[in-house]
Amino acid sequence: MKTITAKSPNVNETYDVLKVLQLIEHDEVLDNIFRDDSVTMTYPMLKSLATKGMVNDDTSSRIREVYDRLVLNNKTLLKKYRSIVTDAPQDKKLPKWYGKQRILADITSNNETTELDRAMLALNKMKNIYSRLNARVIKDKFREQRILTRADYREIIAVTRTLENKMADILKKK
Repeated sequence: MKTITAKSPNVNETYDVLKVLQLIEHDEVLDNIFRDDSVTMTYPMLKSLATKGMVNDDTSSRIREVYDRLVLNNKTLLKKYRSIVTDAPQDKKLPKWYGKQRILADITSNNETTELDRAMLALNKMKNIYSRLNARVIKDKFREQRILTRADYREIIAVTRTLENKMADILKKK
């Protein structure tokens, strides 16, 4: 992880672009100040670019300006900044849920649809199909009147087996 360091003239503090980005991301006021029409990338993308030293000059100077003008002059923000640890390896916690709205927001913010985005949308559709069918078979199990026919059950089984067979190699990857 690349850390850009420079001594601040006001405080004996080391500037770390990743710490500043994390602080901005989790502080609503700083986020509103930092964001404008020119800064539209997501924070994970900005952090990734910052670790590679590929943040454009305008965004980089905007981050530094937030640090110099706001973080260093506010005791609460400075305390939060100091408490952020970026040197220690962090295990990324994966979100438990990543729904359609969040996927569409990512597509909008990146101004493109990737294969990953398309796959996530397709899996979201499949999850919705599963939920609806699961609810129907549970109703069939506990009610006297059936919604689905025996042919429907056989079709569900066949499609599930086909999906399982097609995805076997993909599911083996870790």
